[in-house]
Amino acid sequence: MPATVLRPYATTTMCHLIEMLAALGIYWKEFDRKRERYRAEGNGFMVIGEKVTDLGLMFTFSIYGRSRFEANRVIPVDQVKELCFGYVSTIYSVLLDQRRLRFPEDDPENLAFLQLATREEISQTLIRIGCNNNAVRAFQDAGKHTSHLFPVSFEILGMLSRTFHIKNSMFTHIPNPTSDRWDKQSVSLVKVMEAYEDLVPTSLPGARRNPVIIEKIKKHVDQILAFNKDESVTEKMCTLKALHEAIDDCDQILTAKEPSGTVTPFAEQLGIKVHESEVQKKRREMVQDVLRSHIQEVLRLLNDGEDRSSDTQSLHAEWSPATPHTRQDGQPRVAPIGFEDMHEASPDERQHKFLEVYFHVIREKVIPRAARSTDRRTSLVGAPAGYGFRRAGTGRTQASSMRGIERTSSPPPPMPAPRLQTSVENIPLGPMANGRPSMSSRPGSAVSDAYSLASEQPRPRLEAALYEQEVSHDDVWCTLIFRMICWLMLHDFNKLDVQLSKSELLGSRMPVYIS
Repeated sequence: MPATVLRPYATTTMCHLIEMLAALGIYWKEFDRKRERYRAEGNGFMVIGEKVTDLGLMFTFSIYGRSRFEANRVIPVDQVKELCFGYVSTIYSVLLDQRRLRFPEDDPENLAFLQLATREEISQTLIRIGCNNNAVRAFQDAGKHTSHLFPVSFEILGMLSRTFHIKNSMFTHIPNPTSDRWDKQSVSLVKVMEAYEDLVPTSLPGARRNPVIIEKIKKHVDQILAFNKDESVTEKMCTLKALHEAIDDCDQILTAKEPSGTVTPFAEQLGIKVHESEVQKKRREMVQDVLRSHIQEVLRLLNDGEDRSSDTQSLHAEWSPATPHTRQDGQPRVAPIGFEDMHEASPDERQHKFLEVYFHVIREKVIPRAARSTDRRTSLVGAPAGYGFRRAGTGRTQASSMRGIERTSSPPPPMPAPRLQTSVENIPLGPMANGRPSMSSRPGSAVSDAYSLASEQPRPRLEAALYEQEVSHDDVWCTLIFRMICWLMLHDFNKLDVQLSKSELLGSRMPVYIS
C-alpha cells in the first residue's frame, strides 16, 4: 500500500459506496470524474475522495457533527438505490435484477424508467415520452423556465414513479433523483389537495367521464384531508396509509392491472416472464398521450405566456373552451389565462390559483390533443374487431374520446358484469374445455343446487374493479394530477439533496477504498 494510506481501511465498489452514503443521509456536493474530485456532506458526516497513485480512488470518511436517524431516515426498501443514480422506476416497470448489472431498457415506447439526474437527461426522457421540440428545448436551454409552484421534474416524478413507501410505516424520505431542489416550505401540498377537491367536480364540455373513477377519487380526497387535520402520530400514520391506498387505486386506473399483478423481487429467479396484455398496452399508450400533451402545455405556458392563442385554431369545435364556472358562493369565476395570477397571489391563495390554471386552461387543451393522438395512432396501426361501433346516444366527440381505450376481440358491454360475492363465483357455468359439463351445470349436484339457490336471491349491483373500468382521457388526466399530489405528500426529500450526474455508475463494480 502507498505510504500515504493509513490503516485501517476498507474496500467496496463505487455503486455500493454511493448507495451507502444515501442511506446515511450524506449528499454529494461535488462529483467530478474528470478531475477525480469527490465530496459529500450531510447528517454530521463528511466524505472526501481523490485518486491515489498506484492504488485508485480513496475516500476518507469523517464525523464532524451530530447525526440523526429518525424521521429523516431513508425508506429501507431496495428500489431506492436506483434513485441515487438518477434512475426512476415507474408504475410500468419490471424490477431490475437485484445486483443491477444490467442497465434499464432504452425503449422509446416504454415508460418503464425515467432519467432525471440532469436537465439534459430530463430532455432525453421527454424525447422518449414523445414531447415536441419546444418542450425538449425548455430543459436544454438554461434560460427557460421549468418550475411553477414546484419544478416540473417533480411533477413527472409524482405522476409516474412507483411507490417506495412501506405500508404501515412512518418512513417517507427518499434520495432525490432530480437535479432540482425540493423545498416543502414554498408549497403546501395540503392546500393543493384542497384546491383539487374544489375543482375536480368541474366537468369539461365534450369530454366523457367515468363517474365510478371520479367518485372514488373524491372519497380518497375526503379521507386524506380528514386525517390531515390532526398532527398526532396516529393521525399521521392514518394519513400515510390513506395516501398509499389512493396511489394504489390510481395505479389500477393508469395501468389496467389488478392490485395483485405486481412483480415480486424473485420474479426473475423463478423464471416468471411478465408480458403486457393488449388492454394494458393501450392503457399505457393513452396515459402517454395525456402525459405528453400535459407536459408540452405546461412548459409552453411557463415560457410563452404572452402567446396563449397559438394553438386555439387547431381545436375542434366540439372542444371549445369551457364557459366560465361559478364559485361555491355562486359568483362567476373568471378563468385564468396563465401562471401570472399564481405568482402574484399570496401564499394562502397560490395553490388554488395553480390548480385553476391546470383545470381551466391546461386541461381544456390537453384532453382533445391527447384524444387526437390516440385516434391517429389507432388509424395507423389498425383497429380491432368491433372498434368502430358507436355507443347509443353518443355524439362524435364522445365516440372519438373512446378511441385508444382497450378492446377485446369482441365488443364488450358498456360496463363489466358485476361479480357475485358467493362461494361458487369462480366455478364455470358452461361446458369445460374437454367438452364435459361443469359441476355447476350437472343437475342434482350440490354445487348446482348451491348456485340455483344463490341465483334466486336478489343480486346486489356491484361495480367493477378499478382496473376493469373504462377510462377516458379526461379520467386519465384527473388521475395523474391526483396521483402526483398524493405521491409528493407520501414521499419527502432533503432540501440539500440535489442529484449530480452519475447515472453510468449504476451497478458499477469499480473497486474503491475507504480510510
